[in-house]
Amino acid sequence: MFKHIYINIYIMELVNEQVKLLTLFKNNILEFIDELMNQFEDEGDLIVLRFFISEQIPVETLMYQFITYVYIHKELIKNKDEKFFLEKDNIFGSSPKDKVIHFKDLYLRMTSEDKETLWAWFNVFISICEKYKSLK
Repeated sequence: MFKHIYINIYIMELVNEQVKLLTLFKNNILEFIDELMNQFEDEGDLIVLRFFISEQIPVETLMYQFITYVYIHKELIKNKDEKFFLEKDNIFGSSPKDKVIHFKDLYLRMTSEDKETLWAWFNVFISICEKYKSLK
């Protein structure tokens, strides 16, 4: 009987930790998009993206998509290899080709300092994903 109670408590704690990480992930993604919106004020696509992530995509789907399309390139991210943004079209999931090209152009418009900030954000996302994956 007590073993069953301990197992239930463990499962509840595990689920609680997953929910915390998912919330942290979504909040960080939204904060990242907010920074991009401040930098590229004329980019309406960022407003749409923020709304879509904030209101339309379940956070579990967002995490799954990130793990599927971005996390697999974690070594490129950790090494700050520009191939990640410039050559890996699949990091944008199933986005239309013109949107992929557009976001690559945004990357090319960034200063070196902005790119460093971008890499820092993606390393935060990778770190959260790794913690999340370790709980699965």
